[in-house]
Amino acid sequence: MLTPSNKTNAAFGDVEKLGEQAWVSRYVETRRDWLATHANELLHKTVYGLLTEAQVRQFLQPAGLKRDGFIGPATRSALGF
Repeated sequence: MLTPSNKTNAAFGDVEKLGEQAWVSRYVETRRDWLATHANELLHKTVYGLLTEAQVRQFLQPAGLKRDGFIGPATRSALGF
């Protein structure tokens, strides 16, 4: 199993390649994705608070996006990010 650190290195490159600030930013993104999609659903709430999760779910349904409480690429795109 790859750790978030190893996943970051594999997907984006290591600290020497990216620079410390860029690598940490990518690591945080990777770790959030890992927590949000972890098999243990209790970890999902460590990424986004209950209110944020509820608001995301409210946004997803009318937009026709999967209602899983996860802010993924399709959701970011729908939000204009």
